[in-house]
Amino acid sequence: MELALDIQTESPLKLQLDVFEGPLDVLIHMIKEKDLDIFDIPIAHIAEEFQKYVDLAQTLELDRAGDYLSIAAELALIKSRMLLPITKEDEEDPRQELVDRLLEHQQMKEVSKYLHDCYHLGRDVFVRGADPTEGLPAPPPPKAEVDTNELQRVFNFLLRRVPRPMIPSSHQVRKETMTVRQRIVWLCEQLREQSNMSLLQLLGETYEKHILIVTFLALLELSRLRRIRLVQISEQDIQLETIDDLEDIPLEEVEDFDNMKMVQDQLDAHASKKQKQKKKRKRTATPKRQGNTTVTPITTPKT
Repeated sequence: MELALDIQTESPLKLQLDVFEGPLDVLIHMIKEKDLDIFDIPIAHIAEEFQKYVDLAQTLELDRAGDYLSIAAELALIKSRMLLPITKEDEEDPRQELVDRLLEHQQMKEVSKYLHDCYHLGRDVFVRGADPTEGLPAPPPPKAEVDTNELQRVFNFLLRRVPRPMIPSSHQVRKETMTVRQRIVWLCEQLREQSNMSLLQLLGETYEKHILIVTFLALLELSRLRRIRLVQISEQDIQLETIDDLEDIPLEEVEDFDNMKMVQDQLDAHASKKQKQKKKRKRTATPKRQGNTTVTPITTPKT
């Protein structure tokens, strides 16, 4: 609904009732519409036209009609006070209090609009911000995890570093009790203290073959469970990087077979191979003897 208010008959003032939140909104709209100076309000004209708006508000039974009546009464009071002669030079302008209220109300409206826009920003409207990485050097490409061939090369290199034990003519291999599950628990303790470390750093300078084997099996299990990542840092070493919580490892899912059976088989095969090679070299290098005379076999070339 629209209402035509005539401050000057040749230029009607049209007010949309549902856009005003109170009587001060109406006054500010009147002042802006006629481009009036808020510090020098023509109270007589404003009071008359505002009264017309109040009469319409009462007809429409607006919920806040009382607020409009209060402002209308205040305008009438200011109008009457301005008709009185000024008795003192420093007497305050009767309009000053109303002007202050209008300025404060206008400021609050602007702040309210700003907060309203901020509320919609990020909900209905999205602004593309500056790229925080713009101008910075490109990050290095992520390290790739080792594949089976790389892991096997590292294992073979470390295996060659194991000191060769003295193999007696008859020996017994002492059965160790270390299992993959036990080694996983030990590895988790080490990685909790230092989340990233190399395999050589973990094993130390000296280690036994069965320690190396069971360590590799434990590393493969932790990698399969996605708790660590194995990254090759050289041809002879790999990096262990923690990528998930090392608590609550499902050890029941780990196939805890007899690892030392594998170690024992490898040691027996290694010892047997060395003894056969030693006997073969000795048999080839020793000449035949007859009595006290050494006879060197003579081979004649075939014709």
